[in-house]
Amino acid sequence: MIKRINVDLQNVERISGGLALCLGYFDGLHVGHLALITEAKKTGQPVGLITFANSNDLLATRRNRQLTSIDDRLHLLDEMGVDYLFVIDFTLEIRDMEADDFVKNVIIALGATYVICGEDFHFGRGAQGGISNLREDFKSAFKTLVVKPILDAEGNKISSSLIKKYLDTGEIEKANQLLGREYIIYGKVKHGFGNGKGFGFPTANLDLLANYVVPKNGVYAVRVLYQGQLYWGAANIGTHPTIMETTDSQIEVFILDFHSVVYTQNIGLYFVRRLRDEVKFASISELKRAMAEDVEKVRALSISVSLEK
Repeated sequence: MIKRINVDLQNVERISGGLALCLGYFDGLHVGHLALITEAKKTGQPVGLITFANSNDLLATRRNRQLTSIDDRLHLLDEMGVDYLFVIDFTLEIRDMEADDFVKNVIIALGATYVICGEDFHFGRGAQGGISNLREDFKSAFKTLVVKPILDAEGNKISSSLIKKYLDTGEIEKANQLLGREYIIYGKVKHGFGNGKGFGFPTANLDLLANYVVPKNGVYAVRVLYQGQLYWGAANIGTHPTIMETTDSQIEVFILDFHSVVYTQNIGLYFVRRLRDEVKFASISELKRAMAEDVEKVRALSISVSLEK
């Protein structure tokens, strides 16, 4: 079972007996991050990751968009067999800390015997610290292992920013390939306008639990996680322009073969495939027909996936 430790710079909790410490921001925990974790496990030491929680709006709003919340990372890392998640608030003190001070006050203070990072990892005030600092200036304190970047099929370095780009353009299957899993967001079900119910397709409307990167507006085949069970669904992201158009995009999902009342409950949406763009239809009847077709596409996909297994 993974242990989460909120790092207090005034009283850092040292891990005795050795620690393989992975350095990075680790939003998304994609296949590139998994390569660091795999390398760390080879040391035979307990594996820990440092990640940062955005604090006091120090980072720009767009950069604050997350692929994973801290709780999401904790859950995923537990599945990956990581022992510790060290969470550091990205405060002014952290932002302005000199590189050498970060190594002494955080990395060494945590008890790292191995440090694992990517080739382009930088740290400290103005991102002044790099691999050479770790390898040369602190070689007596720990051993630094550098992992080469993992490339996608097109030769691009796999990164959180590239995954965000694919989500922004609706290329959900490309994003999932880089993540090594289906992209998931979590939200609390709220009351909507009730239009879907009137059309025969009652939807669960979501208030997101984190500032997630929301995929491009459109209709998606999703798997819905509710109370440990998975259900297939058709999710719409957008302003539903055909009727009662909204200013901001809404996220709503029709869950197939599902009859529970889920208001105020938390659910997760795994994005499997993009079905189509959001369209302004000429009539309500055309909208209803398109919704029925979306549901049938999801049902057919659910059957094909079951057959593949």
